[in-house]
Amino acid sequence: MILSIFIFIAGLFIGYVYGKHVGLTLGQEKGKSEMPLLLRQQSLEQGYCTLCNELIPCINQNQNSNNRQEGGLDGKFQSSS
Repeated sequence: MILSIFIFIAGLFIGYVYGKHVGLTLGQEKGKSEMPLLLRQQSLEQGYCTLCNELIPCINQNQNSNNRQEGGLDGKFQSSS
């Protein structure tokens, strides 16, 4: 009886440790894949590179940008004809 309880608790502990390891590994992989996008977004919002503090040109200065012609910002499609 005591042996079966010990084995059950040991199994729960091993499952917990394994699950935590797998979760940390997946979280690190997700963070590594999302970090470049977040840095780029932050840089574009602030107007300068967050890594080297160099000014970057604003990509939305031109009112006729491709994104607006395709309706990316306002949701309306504008034909180029």
